[in-house]
Amino acid sequence: IYASPLWDHGGRPTGNIAVLVDMTERRKVEDALRESEREKTILNRIANIFLTVPDEAMYGQVLGVVLEEMRSTFGIFGYLDENGDLVIPSMTRHVWDQCQVPDKSIVFPVDSWGQSLWGRAIREKTTFVSHGPFRVPEGHVAIDSFLTVPILYKDETIGLLSVANKAGGYSDKDRELLERIVKEISPVLNARLQRDLQERRRIAAEADL
Repeated sequence: IYASPLWDHGGRPTGNIAVLVDMTERRKVEDALRESEREKTILNRIANIFLTVPDEAMYGQVLGVVLEEMRSTFGIFGYLDENGDLVIPSMTRHVWDQCQVPDKSIVFPVDSWGQSLWGRAIREKTTFVSHGPFRVPEGHVAIDSFLTVPILYKDETIGLLSVANKAGGYSDKDRELLERIVKEISPVLNARLQRDLQERRRIAAEADL
């Protein structure tokens, strides 16, 4: 509310005039601009990692950016190999050190997925958000909130990006942001996977000579 005094022709104050300005739309625009700039920053950081970090170290660094921006404690970023198994090079050191599950591995064969949310995300090609309750294997780190998004390329699942344990849980905005991040990651990840596959085939062919 803005108020200004009114004056008569003799210069004497006669009252005030008040103007009520609705700032709601302006705040919405400002919020949208801030979110857009934040998203650009995230995507630029991830793109730089894809360009500069070699081999499987890339997965952990991309996940680190996502965990920071999503304010999450744990997460996974992995890909599907030629057998359709989920490979997770990004298993965070924090998770790896805490996890007491016997015979833990970064490779999860298809027949081990069961009805896990991330397994369903891969199979059903859809995002899942849950705030529990969660049943985890004995020795597994505790999970109280979980958001998992399949990485699709030409309607085929090629990977998975998941985050967990954000204080207060995950909102629709969180889900939408992670889905947009995944959409940008998809073609770059696919190109890297295809490059790595061709390299493995070349090495195998040379070994057979």
